[in-house]
Amino acid sequence: MRQETITSAIRDMPAAVTYSSGMPPRPVGRVARVRIVPPAQPSIFDTPAERLLSVLQSGIRTVWYRRMWRIGGVDTPKGYIRGRLGCETEMGTDHWDDRQLDFIPETLAAGVASPFVIRLSDFAAVFQVRSPVIRVASFTGALRAILREQMDEQWEMSSPAKEKSFEEWRKTVDKIIRLSVRLTPPSSDEGESKTDQLITDMRLDSASLELKSEAGIETNGSIAQQILDHVDRGHVQASATGIRENGEVSVETVWDSQLHGESLITTIAVDQKTGEATFESLFEKVETMELGETF
Repeated sequence: MRQETITSAIRDMPAAVTYSSGMPPRPVGRVARVRIVPPAQPSIFDTPAERLLSVLQSGIRTVWYRRMWRIGGVDTPKGYIRGRLGCETEMGTDHWDDRQLDFIPETLAAGVASPFVIRLSDFAAVFQVRSPVIRVASFTGALRAILREQMDEQWEMSSPAKEKSFEEWRKTVDKIIRLSVRLTPPSSDEGESKTDQLITDMRLDSASLELKSEAGIETNGSIAQQILDHVDRGHVQASATGIRENGEVSVETVWDSQLHGESLITTIAVDQKTGEATFESLFEKVETMELGETF
C-alpha cells in the first residue's frame, strides 16, 4: 500500500529531467533525516497531521538566530508535505560607478533554501543540507521555531534513530571532523569550569565555538571533556559531524543535542543548474526511513 502511495505521489509531480548514458553524471548533494515530534498533549479538535497541513503553508515565516526563514513551494500529495525552507541573507559589495568614478557600497539580498518532504503517517522527514548556510541544526531549529510559533505548542525535532548521548555516539564514529558548541553563562549552583570562566571573566552573554579538523578532533582532553560534560547535562547546545569508515566507503553522521541523537547524512542527486535535490529523489529517501532504527 505504501509503495502505491509513493508511486502516486511521484506521478503527481512535474516530470523529472531524464539523463541518458551519454550525458555527464548528475552532481551530488547531501540529505539529512529527522523526525518531527508532536506535543505530548495535542489538540482535541484535529490530528497532528491536520495541524501540520494547516500550518506549513507557503509564505509562513519566522525570525530565528537573526535570520528571516520562510516556507515556500508547498504541495501536499496524499500522505505527504513537500516544500522548501530557506533563509534570507544580505551581502555587502562595492560596485564601480563610471559616473562617480568610485566604488559605491551596496547591500544585495541573497538567500538559500532546502527542499524537504514530510511523511504524515509518522512525521519522518528528509531535507537537503546546504552548507555552510543550512546545516542539520539550523534547518531543524528554524522548522521547530515555525511550528511552535504558529501553533503555540511545544513541537520538537528528534533523531529518527534511537536516542544517544554524545559519548554513546562518539563510540560509533571513527573521527569527528566538526564540533559546534554554544556556551551560555553557568547557573549559580554549578561548579565553575574553564569554559564557565571564559563566559564569566569576559562578561559574555554567550559564546560560539566552531571547531574543525579533517584529521579528527581530539575529544579526550580536559577542556574538551568539560565542554562535553555540559553537553551531556543539557546545559549547552552542540552539534558534531562524525565519519564512519566502512571499508572504502565513508558515511557521514551528525549528532545534535537538540535531536537527542544523530541524523545520518546520505548523498542525493541534485539539479545541475540550481544545486537543489529533486522532490522525486527526496520522496525515495523518505520512503526508506524506518523510525527507531540503529545507524
